[in-house]
Amino acid sequence: MYLLFNKGVNKIRFFLILALTFFIPVGMVSADTALDNAYNVGKSAYNRNDFEIALKQWSWLADKGDRRGLNALAVLYDNGQGVVEDNKKAVKLYKAAANKGSHKAQLSLGTMYYNGEGVKQDYVLAFKWYKKSAKAGNPGGQFGVALAYEKGRGTEHNNKLAVKWYKKAVAQGNVSAMISLGNMYSNGWGVKRSGYEAHRLYQEAYREGNAEQRRIAEGNLNALKHDL
Repeated sequence: MYLLFNKGVNKIRFFLILALTFFIPVGMVSADTALDNAYNVGKSAYNRNDFEIALKQWSWLADKGDRRGLNALAVLYDNGQGVVEDNKKAVKLYKAAANKGSHKAQLSLGTMYYNGEGVKQDYVLAFKWYKKSAKAGNPGGQFGVALAYEKGRGTEHNNKLAVKWYKKAVAQGNVSAMISLGNMYSNGWGVKRSGYEAHRLYQEAYREGNAEQRRIAEGNLNALKHDL
């Protein structure tokens, strides 16, 4: 009888563990799905310039404390899309999203501090938020950190560290970093001077960049020809 009883207990334990392992709270899944849907509907509306719907969806999402919604709503206020442009409101929302770990918001908040938009210009705080974004793997944040080291704004002037972070951003396709790293190679700042590397980076920037970046890259290529 003891053996039979013991087997029964083990069987009950097995099914209990199995049930707990695969149990998924329905309410939790529904809530997550609703948040995802709100973000995606807002993003789709934003991409077709329907800012009214984007504002509605992302405002609801931000009210729930979702970092994606907070950041996306900040973008609308930052750009004046669907709302009156309000940089101070944008900064407040970026901060909320950044403190929740949004690397996109951390980058944008760093830029607001760097340029003094909606907040008093502060290179130290700009560098702080760029560094957080950079460490999370955001190429824009990596570019911001590199630029801060190159210019000595908000941190020490250190061309070697600037090169290090520019390279990280370039590896992820950041065109601005390609141009800046090309400049470092062209001038021998923080790295051994190499016209070849500068030329390669400017060419890549020209291929991948927007109109303004292509213009700068082309100008740098033409200037480089005279130095080679």
